[in-house]
This record gives sequence, structure tokens and C-alpha cells, in this order.
Amino acid sequence: MTAAEVRVPHAQLIVVVAAGIGCAAILWLARTYTFYFDEWTFILTAPDWTLATYFQPHNEHPSILFRVVYAALLHTFGLRTYLPYMFLLLAAHFANVVLLFHLVRSRAGDLIGLAAAALLLFLGGGWDNILWAFQVAWLASVGFGLAMLIALQGVPTSRRLALAAACLGASLMFSGVGVTFAVAAVVQIAVIPNRRRALAWFAPVGGALAVWYVAFGRFGNHPNPPPTVANLWLDPLYTLWGLSQGAAGLIGKNDTIGLLVLAAAAAAIGWHWIRGGADAFSVSVAAGLVAFYLITGLTRAQLGFQQSGSSRYVYVGAVLWLLLLAEAAKKLPWRGTWWPSTSSPA
Repeated sequence: MTAAEVRVPHAQLIVVVAAGIGCAAILWLARTYTFYFDEWTFILTAPDWTLATYFQPHNEHPSILFRVVYAALLHTFGLRTYLPYMFLLLAAHFANVVLLFHLVRSRAGDLIGLAAAALLLFLGGGWDNILWAFQVAWLASVGFGLAMLIALQGVPTSRRLALAAACLGASLMFSGVGVTFAVAAVVQIAVIPNRRRALAWFAPVGGALAVWYVAFGRFGNHPNPPPTVANLWLDPLYTLWGLSQGAAGLIGKNDTIGLLVLAAAAAAIGWHWIRGGADAFSVSVAAGLVAFYLITGLTRAQLGFQQSGSSRYVYVGAVLWLLLLAEAAKKLPWRGTWWPSTSSPA
């Protein structure tokens, strides 16, 4: 028996209940939190927002739906309490845990799906995205991105492709993290010759993003110091460090030990691909993972390569690492106990 063949009774119910309890506990512990940093940019300017404001980037990120969400919160709850803001953040985290479980289980079985969900639920390395309500933009982008990947599984019917394109559009309208999933979608479809026509479903999303960038996105604020052409040379190291910290975050580690974790994770995935081949899904997730750090580095590498190990990046990287490592783990032999065996059962 392999790990992918292990069946866990009521696995989905276990994940939903555990994620609900975990997120409720975090919400309770964060009950005294209040508004912080970038949130005040929205709070102080919200009274003067116009229709055009919703299309203006926050830093370099498209934030259309994110601004809609914050405007709704500010006009209903105002600044009286931070709990509704944290509730939405943790609702997004809850959704990401459940969606990740569903996607991993469909490809690697109940047991590995449970393990992936548990690691994401209590991802201490990604604390910034779990404890700061403003990061709901990134978590929503991840959630809609995962929903898109789920929609792309199976036969590419018109309904599935339309749903995938809609989810990708929503992901991009919350934050630039959606570009990561756009890369994954394009690669997943493009590597299968008889499915390349399906890319037409995503053309309107790409066109809308291009129009937004020309009209609004290129005027976004850059960090201080701003990016320069030197980022092209700094980007590889920035990406390597980010990949290592995303992988190490899964086991609660960071800094230089992450390079060892990265080597081990890459070796496991490489060995899996050599033995069983790399399918379109795995290749697309790997492309999205690398693209996430490469694209981020073009505007952030001047801040130092260690910046790619920030907790907000660890969360996104960890989600994609879990998808890749789940594929590599599904053929592990299993004895029927909690520990994988080193050989197949007799």
C-alpha cells in the first residue's frame, strides 16, 4: 500500500472542523488587535475615494476587489472594532486550508491531504498573513488561485474553463499574487498540445490586466529605494533565498538551514519526476512557484535578498511547495501505521 491509497474516514469533515476550531482560536487570541501600518493608508483616504480610486494599485498590486471589501468594512463597522477585519482574514485562511486539502486529496489521497492541510493551518512561518487583517488581499488571491487549479482538473469543459478564468480574474483583482496562478494556468494548459485552444478562455483576463496596467498599474508606488536595472542580476539570489525559506517554513525553520531544506525538497521532487515523469499539473505549479519569487524580485530585490523570506511570502510559497511535495509523497509505501515504511509490505 502507498500513502496515496490510505483512506481516512470522514477526512473532509476532519479538515473542516479542525480548520474551523483553529481559525476560531486565532480569532479569539487576536481579539485585542487593531489597525496597523498600510491599513491607515486606506482608512485616511477612504472618505475621498472615487470610482477611479478602486482601480488604483496599492503599491504595485491590483486591488480592485480588495478596496471593495475594505470600503464595505469601513462603512459598516468603521474603526469601532477590528474583529470583523480579522474574521474575514481567517475566513480566507480557512478557505485556503480546505481548498488545499481538496486539491491535494484529489491527486495524492486522504492522508497526504490531511498532512498538507494541517501544515498550512498552523503555518507559523507565514504568521504575517494569518495575524494581520490587511493581508486578506493575498489570502483571497491564493484562495481563488487554488479554486482555479481545482477547476482545471479533469476534462476541460466550457463550464470548467469559464469558472477557472473567473477565479483567476478574481485572484488578480485582490493582489498581484494572482500572477503566480496565471503563470501556473498558462503552463498547465500550454504543455498539453490538444488543450492549447483552452488558453483563449484566459485571453480576456490577460487583456484586462494589460489594460489595467497601462491605465493605472504603472503609476503604483515603489519601495524606497526604488527598483533599478540591477535587480535583474540580484533576482536569481532573491529567488533562491525565497524558495528556500518557503520550503523551510513548512517545518518551522528559516535562515541558512532553508538552503538544506530546499536541496532536500528539490531532490525529492526531482526523484519523483525521474521515476514517474512530471505531469502538466506539477510542472505548472513549479513554474508558478519560481515565477512568484522572480517577478517579486524585479521590484523588491534592491531591498536585499533576505526580504524574499518575509513571512507574507513564506505563506504563498508554502502553499505551492505543499502541492509539489504532495505529488512526490504519494508513492511512499505505507504499513498501515502512522509511519511510512521503507519497503513495500509482503
